[in-house]
Amino acid sequence: GINTQWQFRKKLTAAIGEARTKEFYDAWLANHFTRADVEAMKAWGFNSIRPALHYKWFTLPIEEEPVKGQQTWLEGGF
Repeated sequence: GINTQWQFRKKLTAAIGEARTKEFYDAWLANHFTRADVEAMKAWGFNSIRPALHYKWFTLPIEEEPVKGQQTWLEGGF
C-alpha cells in the first residue's frame, strides 16, 4: 500500500519516470492551494484555514543540512 508521501512519489516515479514526476510536483506546488482558494473559503464564512503541509517543501532533512543546527529554507515551498 501507499501510506506516506515518499511511497507515493516512488510509485509515481516508477510509473511515469523522474522527469514527469518532477513536472507533476511542480504543477502541484503551483496550483494545490492558491489565493483564489482562500478567497472562496472566506466567502463561504471560514475564518481560519489549516492546509496540509509537508516539511520537505520548506526545508532540508536534518541529515542534509549543510551547516549542522541551522535551517536551510527552500523557496519553492513558499
